[in-house]
Amino acid sequence: MRRSRVTRVSLLMLLSALLSGCLGSTPDRAELQTIGVLQSGERQFLLLQQRLSLSSTMLSALTNGVELSLGYQVSGCQAPYQAIAGHRVVLRYAPLRRAYELDQGELGVRRFGRRSALLAALERIRIELPPGLPADCRGELSMALDLTRLPTPLRFPAFLRSAQWRLVSPSVPWQMPGV
Repeated sequence: MRRSRVTRVSLLMLLSALLSGCLGSTPDRAELQTIGVLQSGERQFLLLQQRLSLSSTMLSALTNGVELSLGYQVSGCQAPYQAIAGHRVVLRYAPLRRAYELDQGELGVRRFGRRSALLAALERIRIELPPGLPADCRGELSMALDLTRLPTPLRFPAFLRSAQWRLVSPSVPWQMPGV
C-alpha cells in the first residue's frame, strides 16, 4: 500500500515538472514583433508581424504530413483582461497537391509550392477582431503551438521532449489607433 502511494506521488511530481517546462515562453523561437490595427469596412483586424523559428522536429513533422496548429489568444478591452477572441492558424503539407498550406479559417487557405514560401508568409498574418470594440480598447496578444492538436501518437513524445516542440511567444500589448 505504501509503495503504491510513493509511486503515485513520484509520478505526479514528474508530471508537474514536465508540464512546467512546457508552459514557459520561448522568446528565442517565437517573437511577436509589431501589431497594428486595420479597419476594413465594418471589420477590424490585428496585423501581426512575427518571427517564428520552428525546430527541426517540427519541420520534419510538417513535411511528413503532420498538421501544426498555432493558437493566438487576444485579450483586453474589459477588466481584468477578458478573452475577446481566439484565432488558429494551421500549417500543413498536402502531398497529393505537392503544396504547403497556411489555413487561417474564415480568412482562407493559401497554398505554396515550397516550405520556405510558407514560412515566409507566416511572418505576417491577420487576426480578425470581434465587431463593436470600443475606441479605447487595448489588450495583449500571445501565440503558442497547440500540442493537443497533434496526432495522438505524437502528443506524449511532444510533452516529454518539450525543447523540440515548445513554441510559445511572450504576451505583447496592442491598442486601437488613437488611444
